[in-house]
Amino acid sequence: MRVLYWPIYNLKFPLSLRVQGNPVRTDMSSLDVYIQNVHDHQCIFQIPKNEVREIEHFVIHIVKRFIPTTIKALNPNFTVLEVVNAGSYFEHTKVKNPDEFDFMVVVRELSTPVSVQIQKGCTPGYANVKLRQRGRWHSSGIEYTPEKEFEISILSFNAFLRQAVSLVPVQKGRYGTLIYQDVAVRGKPYSVFSHVQTANFIWKRKMCQTGEEMLYQRSDTTNTNNENLKICVDMMTCCHLPVDIFSDILPISSLSNPSLIKHGCHVVLKPCNTPSCNDKETPCRLISYTKSKSRKWQI
Repeated sequence: MRVLYWPIYNLKFPLSLRVQGNPVRTDMSSLDVYIQNVHDHQCIFQIPKNEVREIEHFVIHIVKRFIPTTIKALNPNFTVLEVVNAGSYFEHTKVKNPDEFDFMVVVRELSTPVSVQIQKGCTPGYANVKLRQRGRWHSSGIEYTPEKEFEISILSFNAFLRQAVSLVPVQKGRYGTLIYQDVAVRGKPYSVFSHVQTANFIWKRKMCQTGEEMLYQRSDTTNTNNENLKICVDMMTCCHLPVDIFSDILPISSLSNPSLIKHGCHVVLKPCNTPSCNDKETPCRLISYTKSKSRKWQI
């Protein structure tokens, strides 16, 4: 969930308005009270900061350390070049609970001009991607087009990514325990060919026993009866290339974007879904980038 901003006009509240059972402060206008109430109940995380940090610590450890190491052990032909933070949590627009994390997983073997060839797609922001090293990612003996070879390489990596996720051990912390539930494939179309791998976890919040010293003070929340928090981690496999390779594909305004110049572009498996591409066996692929910055994380 992201924070949304919208204009509010002519708000009127009854004089008996109460916030969490407490009378409204007389020095606050109705609009001030409304905004404060929205902030307290919809915007800020409804669990303590230390617990949020611990959840983030476990998720990042799993995605940036455990999964790359495990994939390499399962198949030495695949290497994770980097894992890029993305989405609302790392852009600081996530609200209520830290229950959704997004990452872009970059495959080293697909992230050089020697490995892939990029050409202009049928829609702005999309590219036709061809794999130069044909037959490397499968042993079927079937002759595929270079575009299909790129798709197969991503799908092959995703299979090992899901296998690595299924091996994630239980993460026990001071404030709770993160437990793996399952891993699913989602995106459009909703099939094994989708571009997003979603790992689902359960965060079991620690309950203090009678007589046990409180480790921290829980904040008031409307979800106090549910001590378990469902957490989903979306991972989008991609290749990473410098922005100058896209000079004939992206508009000039995009090529001058400081973030693109510094961080380059990512190409993911997501198709453009235009009528002309839907009829093709290998549609154009989305050119993406993230404005999120890596954050230091320590407990």
